[in-house]
Amino acid sequence: CKVKPLVLLDGGIEDRKLKTIIKRTKERINSAYSFCSLNQKKIKYFPLLIKEIFRDVMREKNIRHVQCLFEADNDIASVAKILNCPVLSYDSDFYIYGTLYIPFDTLDTHVVKNPNGNGYMKCCKIYKVENLLKSFKGLDQTMLPLAAILLGNDYVKYKTFKNFFRHLKLRGASNKRRNHRQCCIETTLIWLSKHTLNNAIIEVLSSLIKPVRQKILDLIEVNINNYTNISTEVLIPLGFSTAYVSLANTYHLNKSFKFNGDINALTYIEEDCKEENNEKEEEQEQEKEDGIETQITNTLNEFKSMSKNAAVNNLPLWFVNEFLRSKYPAHFMDLIVRCLYICPVQVEDYCYPSSAITSLKILSVIFRILKSTIDDKVCYMKYMVRNQNKKLMCCTLEATKIMNMCELPSLFNLKEIPLLIRRQILNNTLGITNMDCINEVPPEWR
Repeated sequence: CKVKPLVLLDGGIEDRKLKTIIKRTKERINSAYSFCSLNQKKIKYFPLLIKEIFRDVMREKNIRHVQCLFEADNDIASVAKILNCPVLSYDSDFYIYGTLYIPFDTLDTHVVKNPNGNGYMKCCKIYKVENLLKSFKGLDQTMLPLAAILLGNDYVKYKTFKNFFRHLKLRGASNKRRNHRQCCIETTLIWLSKHTLNNAIIEVLSSLIKPVRQKILDLIEVNINNYTNISTEVLIPLGFSTAYVSLANTYHLNKSFKFNGDINALTYIEEDCKEENNEKEEEQEQEKEDGIETQITNTLNEFKSMSKNAAVNNLPLWFVNEFLRSKYPAHFMDLIVRCLYICPVQVEDYCYPSSAITSLKILSVIFRILKSTIDDKVCYMKYMVRNQNKKLMCCTLEATKIMNMCELPSLFNLKEIPLLIRRQILNNTLGITNMDCINEVPPEWR
């Protein structure tokens, strides 16, 4: 089909994604627990090493790929805009970025002959933001990031703007074929089409009490700039020349959005108390669902985490480059930034503790080496694992500092240590005392 794929993978977990990741981990635990031969056709459960196999296949096929330091969405959108190529994904955020977007479920699995000439093709549906803008006369692309915030995304919960939506008349609410969410989307886009970005933000902030306005405004500004600005950082790891990157930086000049106005001078739009009881009940239900996630994140917040930029700037350049080349798992960045590891979930006998705990010694050694570049005084980390009651729990693990009467090396000098000593560290970490078992495996595995 003459398609040249570029694959961008997620790295470490973003702060705003942590609750979502915890929630999905809980769902995987329940799914793995109920998995059996009777329901395996209905429940999709991916193998534990699927990501590693995917990476191996990409290397084998010489597919250009990069593992971003953190979430890949902004980098994916940036590369798509620079190259004017579509994004193949299953993330609804790409409806907002303004890139060409192919939803994964619209891509045919079969290859067919091209009816208009030589070669072959795969059929798919490409979303273009221009078609959305045409459907709402007056709607500008710069308004879409604000729409994403109002409708709820990883930055802001939908209920934050409940007072704002109380004063909007939902269109099509009486139409039984359309759900409440669809009505909200249409009403929001129509409302935005009649406002400038600055005026729309004024009305949104006016529906909020003064103490929270600055926080929400900061989130709005960050959100808009993340969706609209372009980053060229991953082009070099993807194999593009420095000359091309310089040209891209010159052509795509970023302009940060900043709200122009006095948020404290805005007149507060009073809340309408109608349906307040129903909403309180809904909020209480949601709080019950979010309870464990909130409890765990509060526990994690007790641990000192550092800013992403500060963490990355303290890392050796060779490590960052190898991480970008996907030589290390994404959770290494979580260990460095937030001292956290989320144990993988798999199908196993839940009458026993998670099999992941057998790797805690390995984890404590890795954590010590990784964290040595950032803060040598950090002695503990958190890991999340299931118990025998299907519950997700947060545990503490001490870093291994001393091994065989010697202190473990720092990440900075790890490459300088003789191979023999590195092998001893590995053998001691894995508990290998008899080398005969190593000699029995093929040489390429040693």
